[in-house]
Amino acid sequence: MFQNLPQVTKNILLLNIAFFVASLLLKSQGIDLEMTLGAHYVNSPFFEPYQIVTHFFMHSTDNFLHIFFNMWLFVMLGAYLENIWGAKRFFIFYLISAMGSFALYNMIGFIEIMNLKAALANQFDIEQFNHGSATRKVVSIFNEIGLGDDLRRARDGRNIRAGKGKMRGRVHKTPKSILLVVKEKSGLAHAVRNLPGVDVVAACNLSAEDLAPGGDIGRLTVFTKAAVEALN
Repeated sequence: MFQNLPQVTKNILLLNIAFFVASLLLKSQGIDLEMTLGAHYVNSPFFEPYQIVTHFFMHSTDNFLHIFFNMWLFVMLGAYLENIWGAKRFFIFYLISAMGSFALYNMIGFIEIMNLKAALANQFDIEQFNHGSATRKVVSIFNEIGLGDDLRRARDGRNIRAGKGKMRGRVHKTPKSILLVVKEKSGLAHAVRNLPGVDVVAACNLSAEDLAPGGDIGRLTVFTKAAVEALN
């Protein structure tokens, strides 16, 4: 079947598989390609112009079925359309569709962020908001409240770890960024777990080591409303 695929469909399929395998391999080395090459809202501190193109080929590494069904449907429909339209017309259609999905993603995201900002303005507890455990939404929230620069500092400050840590496979070291204190480590906590340098701790487990890792005082700490109430 693979040998009978039209050229453009075959090449796009191979690119998606290559990006997925690279994401899996680099993830074990502490490099998150999904965060680097995946789509972000344009107002996110993690947004880069090249993601408009690279997001075409990115898929979640947490669930193999995600890429499997995406590629299965793509091959079935793509091969059919390419055989009818020809390679050039199909490739143009693919590019327009992929860029259109990025635009739609940002439009929907903009509406969701506006709704979230309105809810927060009414003193709604962010831990109770239905954010769908979406990391990119939380990045936009942090950016809106002025924390985007610290997230960017942690992302850009990654470097090669020296010594025994490197020998054990922990090649990269990421600077500490925001400490998020929540009432319960679920929902919101799950959404931020992939952000470089960001740690999440339940209010009942908060310790001096969390606030001053390695003895360095002055860590930027964000408390949710529910966390503050739990401490009281």
